[in-house]
Amino acid sequence: MDNIKMIDWQKAIKEIDFIDYFRYKMPSFFYDSNRKAFVDHFDPKQRSDKFEFFRGKDGNQNYISRATGNGGNLIHFIKNHIVTGDNVWKEVNKELEGYRNNLPRILEDIKSREALQNYPNQAQLFDNKMKEDFKVRGEFLSLHERQLEYITKF
Repeated sequence: MDNIKMIDWQKAIKEIDFIDYFRYKMPSFFYDSNRKAFVDHFDPKQRSDKFEFFRGKDGNQNYISRATGNGGNLIHFIKNHIVTGDNVWKEVNKELEGYRNNLPRILEDIKSREALQNYPNQAQLFDNKMKEDFKVRGEFLSLHERQLEYITKF
């Protein structure tokens, strides 16, 4: 028998900041303010998952994973996305114990990672290469004199 004592999960849900735990376990995800979710890629076609966090009716922090449709609180997240094995509940308990024991170091790592967060550079975000699908076809109409004045402010 392992020497891991059982943790009060309700207490853990209330005391552990779910977002900090998520950022610790999923370092490749970053917050996209447009989508109000954590994503691992700006391009939806290349994204593996999107995690949204919200406060549930019970007042606890909850999540929903758009790729799997799983949702719930911290314990559900650990069970669905972190641990594997035959005795999942024992693994959840072991994961919580390990996180609690290493919390000061973990929070320091998260803060240093925030400072060096690897967003794609501007060249990757705005690819201005002309592609066949987006070439303009047809003719441009000349601007009316008033339109030209409005645009150029002359």
